[in-house]
Amino acid sequence: MKIETEAKIKLESFETLFDKLPKLNFRIQKNAYFKLGNDIVRVREDNGKIFLNRKAKAKQKTEFKAMIEDEIEVKNVYDVFKFLKFSEVLAYEKKRADIRLSGCIVSLDVLPNGSSYLEIEGDESDIKTVVKFLELENVKYEMQSYLEILTGVKK
Repeated sequence: MKIETEAKIKLESFETLFDKLPKLNFRIQKNAYFKLGNDIVRVREDNGKIFLNRKAKAKQKTEFKAMIEDEIEVKNVYDVFKFLKFSEVLAYEKKRADIRLSGCIVSLDVLPNGSSYLEIEGDESDIKTVVKFLELENVKYEMQSYLEILTGVKK
């Protein structure tokens, strides 16, 4: 179990970032969320691999989004969830491009509703360095998950 800290920023367009970042190659990630009691579990297909992920709110104070995260790679997990009678909350595909920058993983996402988001994942000081480099210090950080953004429902 680890603490994932990220700054998620909604952008009108990625165009202003392209001259600051190396060439990006977007790929499709498939994501499905399942409800288990009060918890949400995410299944992600990415580059031919399947990952099972569970997140819970972290109690640490930070200006960024911080979540306790557990993740494992699995095989054929959809059949497992269906067999166990889990109810699927949401399934969607998004386009994602990732790069490493100043100790962070920087992801540019395009959601099915056309919204564009930038996620910067790393430790807090590295996130601040990347935010400053991208000249995004004065933007509002998105604290909702993609599940909440796409459904309009708070978990």
